[in-house]
Amino acid sequence: MATPGRFITFEGIEGSGKSTQLRRVADWLAARGVPVVMTREPGGTKAGETIRQLLLDPESELGGEAELFLYLADRAENIRRVVEPGIAAGAIVLGDRHADATLAYQGAMRGVGIETARRLNDLATRGRRPDLTFLFDLPTEAGLARARHRAGSLIPLDRLEAESLEFHDGVRRAYLDLAAAEPGRFRIVDTRTLVDLMNEQQLREILDAVVSGMATTEEAVERLRHMSGEVLPDLMIDHHRELRCGFPEVVLAAGKTAEQVEAAAAAILARSDRLLVTRVADDLARRLLGRLPGLEHDPVARACYRRGPTTPTGGRVGVITAGTSDLPVAAEAALTASLFGHEVTRVTDVGVAGVHRLLARIALLREQDVLVVVAGMEGALPSVVGGLVDIPVIAVPTSVGYGASFGGLAALLGMLNSCASGVTVVNIDNGFGAGYAAGLIARRRRSGERDR
Repeated sequence: MATPGRFITFEGIEGSGKSTQLRRVADWLAARGVPVVMTREPGGTKAGETIRQLLLDPESELGGEAELFLYLADRAENIRRVVEPGIAAGAIVLGDRHADATLAYQGAMRGVGIETARRLNDLATRGRRPDLTFLFDLPTEAGLARARHRAGSLIPLDRLEAESLEFHDGVRRAYLDLAAAEPGRFRIVDTRTLVDLMNEQQLREILDAVVSGMATTEEAVERLRHMSGEVLPDLMIDHHRELRCGFPEVVLAAGKTAEQVEAAAAAILARSDRLLVTRVADDLARRLLGRLPGLEHDPVARACYRRGPTTPTGGRVGVITAGTSDLPVAAEAALTASLFGHEVTRVTDVGVAGVHRLLARIALLREQDVLVVVAGMEGALPSVVGGLVDIPVIAVPTSVGYGASFGGLAALLGMLNSCASGVTVVNIDNGFGAGYAAGLIARRRRSGERDR
């Protein structure tokens, strides 16, 4: 059965991810034999690409009216040479921006007026309207950070990317107003709380809307689940980590330049409300807090993070330290587990040199779903705890100690040779790894309780 021709547009502010998702949908359709035509505005035709260079050139000085008429000329050619022939041939035409962009950018923010821009648009398009429009929405700051990092420090920002935050915020508001006025045509993809611009439900809606009945929705979701990489200079961001593993990709700052850490963090924040950057020096923390909105800094854990709207899981994680010198590693573990949405109970300075301090807190420890036990020196504390409780114990050796501790090796070997059952061991000073594992265990235990 022939596919009816349709015109579907992808709209959004800079850095919203619309172009990436358009290409993914096009690939998915083409793999199933559906005829697809991709186009963009400005661009899409020979004349359009020339106009695009002029419009986006940071050296171009254009007034709002001149800018509007250039976009309209580009659009008229795109409709005549690409969109209408594609629809007539039975293809699904996917457009990266169209008339709604002109209403938002030139109509609302260049002072032309939305109604004036709308009337002129109708003339340029001969009344052709999209059958469906996906509006990719995210906080303006996150979108701009992503767009500017994507451009890279050696490539100048184009005319639109270089506009002020207030300008882009106004464009976003105009887009949302347009969507509210035409709910039958618009589908808003809210990227503020999603993993990769869309969650599974929204992926289903997009693909169902594009090819109803052409293939099972499950096939599409499974394919897009693994289309996760965003390539940046020296980096490849795994945006679907949370979809697969339940927690976003974490940035290890150690060994990276400040620019690399900032680029990775900005890319993750453009797609997710949660972020964790570990092993952050104080000067780097000041830089990140000054450039990425909503971040917090835990100087003891040496981490920067953003929690986002986390739903409490009911999970309980206990973090125990043998000595005060172990606190940085313990704080890293506690912060990581808390970002899962678990309640974290911390018990400090209860090493085996004063074991009565530990025994006084055993009842509290037995209430937890999992324990993280952090110790340096000879690393004896996890074995003692493991012999007193019936819950998993994750042992973390630290590099705290004198010469023969060999930077934590003595504690690591002692923990690996523990005679207590139920003790597992992570690497030296790896508070993050312990907190992450504890977070998974507590979440699974609570999930199991809800399922029963």
